[in-house]
Amino acid sequence: PIEAAVVSIAQRGTGSAPLDALLEHVTRDYTLGVPLADAMARAARDADARALADLAARLERTRDLGRGALPMLQDLRDELRAAERARALQAASHVEGKLTFVLTLCYLPALAALVIIPLFVTLLAGLFG
Repeated sequence: PIEAAVVSIAQRGTGSAPLDALLEHVTRDYTLGVPLADAMARAARDADARALADLAARLERTRDLGRGALPMLQDLRDELRAAERARALQAASHVEGKLTFVLTLCYLPALAALVIIPLFVTLLAGLFG
């Protein structure tokens, strides 16, 4: 069950101090008898953690619909992966402009100084020389 998983992760720790503090807050409330979704929502509201608030809302909706937590977690995982993929594609779309900028400012002046200017000097020397 998701409750046991949250308690187990809170006991072991994640290595991230803010996340460990949130999980401790959730576990403390859950141990005192607050339903897990409500404990997560309260901790998310106190820490302004949108991801935890979303998880709490999904968990509450899953309980209301009588659906298992595993399909909900799989759906959430798929949505998070799709969002990460979209962010990566958005970042990759800006690379072309940056590379064009580097090409324009660095390589074209070097090309002019090393190839084009000596070529014209040689041509002019041939015409007048």
